[in-house]
Amino acid sequence: MKTKMLSLLLASGVVLAACGQGGSSDEGKKSDNDNNKTEQKQSGDTSSTSETGKNSKTIKLNDIKTSPEDVVKTAKKEYDGEVKEISFEKEQGKWAYKVDLQKQGEEAEVVINDNDGKLMHKSTEKEDDYDKNKSFEYKDFKSYKDIIKKAQNDFDGDIHEWSLSKDDDQGKFVYDLDLQKGNNKHEFSYDAKTGKLLSNEKDN
Repeated sequence: MKTKMLSLLLASGVVLAACGQGGSSDEGKKSDNDNNKTEQKQSGDTSSTSETGKNSKTIKLNDIKTSPEDVVKTAKKEYDGEVKEISFEKEQGKWAYKVDLQKQGEEAEVVINDNDGKLMHKSTEKEDDYDKNKSFEYKDFKSYKDIIKKAQNDFDGDIHEWSLSKDDDQGKFVYDLDLQKGNNKHEFSYDAKTGKLLSNEKDN
């Protein structure tokens, strides 16, 4: 009888030991899974931070890579017209130049990627109001860098956008630019020929 009881106790001990090992293994697997989940979340957070950088609404002057001179050359290869307006802004999530060109009976918009100077988009449309007086050569005016530096002396912000075109109300070619710092934004206008400040308005 004693021998039988001893055998039962030994058998119970083996079963309990086996259960204990199984539980330890399951806990180890659970711990491994938790670690994997943490790593995946961190990786996702890193990607999100990177995207936030790409979605910046402003750019520093020194970070602009392509010059207006090169942009105009590329635009004229795509469309044989006279430059009517040059602008710089965010387009499809990328910093880009837009060049509006005109000729008799037609206009075109050519969009050039600032990062590599390559064509992003081109569109044309029939237009009857061709005006030779609105056409210009970029080299005839102050450089956009000089104008932006002037503006930054008054307001230390980064570039949100800028443009150069004929202002019909003032009868002259004008640089319009927006600078932004945090939630503060200023809109400037300058005479493109003389570099004279025409207006400086705070945009709330």
